[in-house]
Amino acid sequence: MCKPERNCYYVSAGAIVTLAMIIVGAGFSLIHKRASVTGISLKFSKGLVIQLNNSSLLTLDVATGNYSYVFETNDMIDFDFYSGHRLFINANKSIQTCSETCKGINEKYHFNWNVDAIVADKSSRKLYITDRSGENLYIVDIDNKYYNVVHLGISDLQKIVLDSLQGLVFISTPQTIIKGNMDGSWFSDIVQNCSVSAFALNRKEKSLYFADGLFIWSVDYSGKNKRLVATARNHVTNLVFSTGKLFFTTAGDASTAMSSCSVSNGVCSDITDTHLPGNIVQMKAYNFADWLVDNPCHYGSCEQMCLLNANQNYTCACKLGWRLASDEISCEKIHEYLIYRQDNYFRGIILNSTMNQFKKAFEPIKLNSIADGALTTFDYDARKNVVVFADSLTLRKLDLTSGSEKFFLENLSSDGVLALDWLSGKIIYVRDDVFGGCQRIVSRGIDDFSETDSSVVLYNDFDPFERVRSLTVHPVRGLIFFTILEITSRQSRISQMRVDGTEARSFFVDNFSDNINENLLAIDYREDRLYWFSADNATLHHTNLDGTDLISLNVQFLNNPTSVNVYENWVYVTDSIGIWRVNKNESDKHVQLINDVGIHSAKIFSKKQQILENVTNK
Repeated sequence: MCKPERNCYYVSAGAIVTLAMIIVGAGFSLIHKRASVTGISLKFSKGLVIQLNNSSLLTLDVATGNYSYVFETNDMIDFDFYSGHRLFINANKSIQTCSETCKGINEKYHFNWNVDAIVADKSSRKLYITDRSGENLYIVDIDNKYYNVVHLGISDLQKIVLDSLQGLVFISTPQTIIKGNMDGSWFSDIVQNCSVSAFALNRKEKSLYFADGLFIWSVDYSGKNKRLVATARNHVTNLVFSTGKLFFTTAGDASTAMSSCSVSNGVCSDITDTHLPGNIVQMKAYNFADWLVDNPCHYGSCEQMCLLNANQNYTCACKLGWRLASDEISCEKIHEYLIYRQDNYFRGIILNSTMNQFKKAFEPIKLNSIADGALTTFDYDARKNVVVFADSLTLRKLDLTSGSEKFFLENLSSDGVLALDWLSGKIIYVRDDVFGGCQRIVSRGIDDFSETDSSVVLYNDFDPFERVRSLTVHPVRGLIFFTILEITSRQSRISQMRVDGTEARSFFVDNFSDNINENLLAIDYREDRLYWFSADNATLHHTNLDGTDLISLNVQFLNNPTSVNVYENWVYVTDSIGIWRVNKNESDKHVQLINDVGIHSAKIFSKKQQILENVTNK
């Protein structure tokens, strides 16, 4: 019940109309269904849409106080109006849409990510979607279904609010509110170290209101000029602003109660309570006149996506898997990128992109369970667009286009050691002996994942106390290099052989006898050089493939390297804190590309890397 000092109003649900929504996801496939509905068209220019009981939407005309109708759908997570006659609803991790009168065709699109909060921007015709678990902001073009993704790297993303006129997007977390441009650039914290439960924009004043516990504060768009606006009776759970009034709900009130107050001189006064015909889950405020702004994208010539940014300008962007060309208008398909494995995901980022906010090469692909935490190495075929890898139980092939995996049960090396000969289409890997005997280096066709054992033993002349710990192949030169760890002495050496298993011998390096890190081995295919690390990881060595011309680089800045890959002028190294790019001639020229944990291995994915020329002699 309302407290005596407050005015109380009760609303009847008598005139509410119910209609059924059609489930819609997002992605690339369309499913057409016919909706049995009475039609939607908001009857106000300024108003609230309130979610009740996780399933219904009720509309309130702020000017008249009249309620109109309810939408019904199961397990509603979030919603937004794209215009007065088109609605997007997030239910069951999909986006549902109802267009025009909802009597025609409805579309269903499937996304590959979790859909949490959604905002539909009328002026730029875009959907903004957060994936809380992936720490991502997705921007989807409503018309042609193009999308790209900004990795914010911030956990527990919650509410999104846009100011299209200023080209700004605001996103809250439980502790902060961040602001960025609607083209996905220049995100920064504007509210910090608070318990942010809700926030709303005052677009006219270019300020925002946010709730911190019992208190409602205001700040400008820069996060400055903080001012106390109101004190609620309990923890504020929802907050919206419309026509000079704040509307909010609190945790301790009856779940049907909505409070409102007029904001005058920056302070809230005359708080009144209204009881609605259901439990209030969330609220959104709309002023459809705000959508009648000039869209600078109408005058642009972007090939794929046009995104608003600050100062009423726009930025051309490209869909995922493409990048902006030098003319900053057209798009070109990505042909090379950095692919890496982080925990149970394969991820890819674009290097040397002109748009730092759009760096993903593809959607992160989650792997099926990995036995005993293995999978330290992988290889790929750029022309087939597949990755091969292994744990101690299975040999696997991952299709980067579809995300599908194929498995073959094997008694593999516990280190998941393998390489791919892209010329012959053979996976070269290490098999443990079932009875604990010597290891074997074997090969199998990349497309041969039948139950029949068609593998070919290339080399098995190992001592029982020797273990192959890394392996790399040079298909053009017809050579395989691998490291051997002698378990009892803990000494390691490099060996080599032909790709057919013949001419096996130790790899001798002029004037070099130091112990090595047996886990790290790579080939520079352009320069025909072999790379490895010293046992203490402080030095990166490389020589010609015949062991001549030893060059050693100081890499003491690395922290426990776990993989190494060479492409063009750079060495790419993963360590315990991320991925580094190191100049292969001057190691003091290095940069950390990714600062994150859980990254086990990385390679440059490129067709140029995998030369098709077959030469037996250099």
